[in-house]
Amino acid sequence: MDAAIGFAFALLHQQLASSGAPVAAGPNLLDAFRTLAKGDPSWNAVRDNLRELIYYRNCIATGREDALPPVPEKMAIRTARHLYLYFLGRCQGAQGN
Repeated sequence: MDAAIGFAFALLHQQLASSGAPVAAGPNLLDAFRTLAKGDPSWNAVRDNLRELIYYRNCIATGREDALPPVPEKMAIRTARHLYLYFLGRCQGAQGN
């Protein structure tokens, strides 16, 4: 879970850095996302994916593995892959403009 969250934060951090927006000092995924989406609400398309990763991590941290989906590792990988593809599409679209 930490690897998937770290990956998502790295994607957000890179996007913020390339857009010239202020980058959050600490690795708070949702704060970094709010900064990114503030200027462009179309980023809200991936908000639920980020929240899903945070939810999984919080379930594990509080010992509530029973609240996780049947195979949380696969879900985290799929969610991280979805984020990657969304960011890739946005970057490729920006280069085409």
